[in-house]
Amino acid sequence: MAALQYVDTPGYAAIIFRKTYADLALPGALMDRAHEWLGGTAARWSDKEKTWHFPAGATLTFGYLDNVRDHFRYQGSQLDYCAFDELTQFPENQYRYLFSRLRRLQGSRIPSRMRAASNPGGVGHEWVKERFIAGREPARVFIPARMADNPAVDQAQYIRSLDKLDPITRAQLLAGDWDAYEGGRFRREWFRQYSVGPDTYDLFKKGPNGWELVRSWPKQMCWCFGTCDPAASERDSADFTAMGAWCVTPAKDLLCLEVVRKHLSVAAIVPEIRALRSRHDLRFVAIEDVAFQQMILAEARRTPGIPAVRGAEPDGRDKLVRATPAIMRAESGQFYLPERAPWLAAYLSELLQFSGDADRDSYDDQVDMTAYAALEVDRMGVEPVPDGIDRRRRSLEPQRFGNAAQRGLFGTRPQVAEDRAANGTAWRPATTRDAVECPTAPGSGVM
Repeated sequence: MAALQYVDTPGYAAIIFRKTYADLALPGALMDRAHEWLGGTAARWSDKEKTWHFPAGATLTFGYLDNVRDHFRYQGSQLDYCAFDELTQFPENQYRYLFSRLRRLQGSRIPSRMRAASNPGGVGHEWVKERFIAGREPARVFIPARMADNPAVDQAQYIRSLDKLDPITRAQLLAGDWDAYEGGRFRREWFRQYSVGPDTYDLFKKGPNGWELVRSWPKQMCWCFGTCDPAASERDSADFTAMGAWCVTPAKDLLCLEVVRKHLSVAAIVPEIRALRSRHDLRFVAIEDVAFQQMILAEARRTPGIPAVRGAEPDGRDKLVRATPAIMRAESGQFYLPERAPWLAAYLSELLQFSGDADRDSYDDQVDMTAYAALEVDRMGVEPVPDGIDRRRRSLEPQRFGNAAQRGLFGTRPQVAEDRAANGTAWRPATTRDAVECPTAPGSGVM
């Protein structure tokens, strides 16, 4: 309905996307519904273009983005309105790229609008939840739709139909539950917590009465390092560069101190590594060492303020094989996260949904960065400190540093902050559901 609001304006252009052409052409789907509404009007349908042409010169087009580069077909388009139906079926880079097609003439009365509707689940579940619910900015309007919002549906029959589904899918479709999704390789209950004291890292595990202290490690017995999985572009449509700061205890516990995930230009990656190093006194940084990343590796080695740099090589292993040591470390209770951090929700969400299947995983840059951290720990030697022994002894640095292990090893308190507020309102699937972004006209509201 919102796409038709300005069809009386010359030059107005709107487009609605589904993942595949078959999704558009199904009985009762978007194109079928449009023919019901517009078939008896003065609008003219072009089957070749999949476009309705209106007497004033406005257009409404139906498109699909079936393949990873299909969004580039619209590189020359100028749109006033762009909408995605079932947004969680799309990767984030395609959604972001279409913002670049929203343009209007100076003085135009037509607002540039991006709209989306979706159920939970699908390959894009993680980024849609983060964008519109967990990390929603005030300019993004999120409207949950429940069963009562669609009185035309036989609700009793619909509930009976959903009873045949698995519990996760049923919760997604019936209650609009964004916290219900098919689990990946990591499990939420595996992760433990740490807190930072003046001189210690305090480790906790979940017990029957809440979080219980496992052990406190003096900071001088622990040491820190970093990992980086660089991407080649700062464009929103590109992959992210992911970096992590890590602390290792004498018992080889792995503490995630900070995660940085940004769209960065190649020139901005090394300065970001240097800033991460300065916040956490990292002893070395492991950078993925393939293709263009080798240039970043060389630049990092030449840059003052960055400690020892080593290449992290995938060795031809696929992402799941590479992530297996990290998965095993989490399962064994040796992976610790802070209680609160601004990056924590997005990071944990990506880990929990990681399947190792490229067709299902929307993003895995943070998983890759974590995988390299676990591989680095497995390559290192640390001195175990049994209970009852003076813990003032220092752990050894990575064995490859040789005599440098005699130096003092000091970690610093990580920068942590409150999580962003999450709006966890349930979202029922219905024709009225809408997630709205207004890039140039924040006051345009929901149509």
